[in-house]
Amino acid sequence: MKPEIKVVISLAFSLLVFEVLSRSGESYLSADVRQMLAQDEIPQKIREVKRDGRASILVIGNSLARAGIIPDEIARSIRSPNGGTAEVFYITPDASGINEWAAAYRRGFPDAPDTERPDLVLIVTGPGHLADQLVTSPERLSAYHVAEHDRWEVGMNWLPGLGERCRFALAGASRLFANRERVRPLLFYRLVPGYEVTAQRLNQSINSGKDLPVERDESAERFGLLLDSLGIPPERVLIAAVPLPWQYELPEAVLAEASARNIFVYGEAAASTWPSVAFPDGYHIAPEFGRVFSRQLGDLLRRRVRASGEALGDPRSDPFSVAVDENEKRGGGDLPQ
Repeated sequence: MKPEIKVVISLAFSLLVFEVLSRSGESYLSADVRQMLAQDEIPQKIREVKRDGRASILVIGNSLARAGIIPDEIARSIRSPNGGTAEVFYITPDASGINEWAAAYRRGFPDAPDTERPDLVLIVTGPGHLADQLVTSPERLSAYHVAEHDRWEVGMNWLPGLGERCRFALAGASRLFANRERVRPLLFYRLVPGYEVTAQRLNQSINSGKDLPVERDESAERFGLLLDSLGIPPERVLIAAVPLPWQYELPEAVLAEASARNIFVYGEAAASTWPSVAFPDGYHIAPEFGRVFSRQLGDLLRRRVRASGEALGDPRSDPFSVAVDENEKRGGGDLPQ
């Protein structure tokens, strides 16, 4: 056998071994990877919850949603058919937005007759997360969020150039490639002397001449795709703008997409002034203030359920029968002093 062939075979075998190791140890790479892997388990867990006669609530967002939505508070907003507490699930990958959210929901809940969907969907967003935006990581989108039936559409229409499409395709076939930015520190930073300093210098020189990604003209087509894919009545969908250290309103394009589908947008909390202590890291809301925000949403959900009783069906059997509890009686929306 020629030496060149041996080299090719050895290289292919090594890549295969590293691919197997990458997949088997994927959950150890980072907490973010574990969150994205857990998304694939949510549809099955929702089916199990429904079999037990309990209601399910799905929170879609990112780290802002995880900080702002306290599960035990939001679970009180609806009552399960068996009288128990609703179960709360999260699709909230870090540093994500509408690209990841729309793709992930369509992957977990395809348009099929046997698809069990959540009883309530909360989409929790910051000022720009629902407007159309450039895909920042084709690899992560491909490996963890996009369904096979959406792969062609996303690859051709969501990605601007050939380079991004090639990265998208490779990440769909190889988790080693998709996670190379996570694997590389584990292999090289620890084993190769001076690698970290050299890599930083190379990255600085390579990126110094690159322009920052330019966002599209304001539109919200992918947000509309997400809303059309939910598969539940609009009364069971709530879009909530999460509080931040500054006041803001959601883009007009986002509000128009929601209004066209008769979906309620709660923006009062984001338009209000919150004390500086509510954001200890300057961005994410603190747990005690997240609980206040969750109570505000819970109170809103209870009022909307009452107002739309007929649209939600028989209150004796519907999972959205109103759950009046002590939280509502004490007025849970006041800011802590």
